[in-house]
Formats: sequence, C-alpha cells, structure tokens
Amino acid sequence: MALVRENVKQEDWEYFNSLNIQFEGKHITADKYSTWVVNPEREVFFTTVCWGGRDYGDTYILIWGQSRIYVYVEARPTRLANGTREFCWLIEKITAPLTIKDKRDELINLIKEVADINYDRRSSAIFVITRIAEPEFIEGV
Repeated sequence: MALVRENVKQEDWEYFNSLNIQFEGKHITADKYSTWVVNPEREVFFTTVCWGGRDYGDTYILIWGQSRIYVYVEARPTRLANGTREFCWLIEKITAPLTIKDKRDELINLIKEVADINYDRRSSAIFVITRIAEPEFIEGV
C-alpha cells in the first residue's frame, strides 16, 4: 500500500486517538476536519498538531514505527515572475528520538515524501521544500 492523504474516517477515529498524539501538553484527537498521510503497513502516520504556533508556523508529527518525529514548518505562498505560484515549505526544525539517529537519511527522505503527499493538490501552485533543517536527535521525544 502506498502513502495516501485522506480525511481521517470516523471509523478510524478510535485508532487515531489510540496513537496518543501529544503536543504542548494537549492530546490531539480526530474529528471531522482531521487529515493524515498514512500507510499502516509501513507504520507511517503524518498529521498536523498545530497551525500557526508561537515559535514556528505549523507543526506536524510523523509517527514512524515506534518513533515520534516533530516537524516545524514555515509555509510561504509565492508567485514567480512568470506567474507560476509556488507553495514553499521551510522546514525550520525537526526533533527525533536519538534511537533513530543512524536512520537520518531515511528520515529526511520520508519527511520529503509525506510532505509532498500532504500538499493539497486542488491548488494550481507547485509544492516546493526550500529548506530542511538538520534533525535534532534527542532523548525522550
């Protein structure tokens, strides 16, 4: 099964909630507006935990197996001189568990993959990642 972006179906809310996603002391639960990029066979789940946070723009969580990786993004819509619209992601910070430090390259590639799939294709803008911060591998993420 490939990674897909979809609304979290009501029948999946209990499973989504069982992932026990936390951000700044708040438990993130599924509702009718929740979306995710998901592939249960690969144990990959990617969803928004905060829109427009105080330190960074948007915050996402990537659950990869037993690892929880937080991705902090500043999103910028831009228009090029030729009229083409771009939607740029500046990934300002990535925090990941120390236990996956040896999988750094695989992690960066996975973040690129889920970010691209997460972009809403109904827009005519081109999605571009213009910056990716070096992951911070820390204990206790």
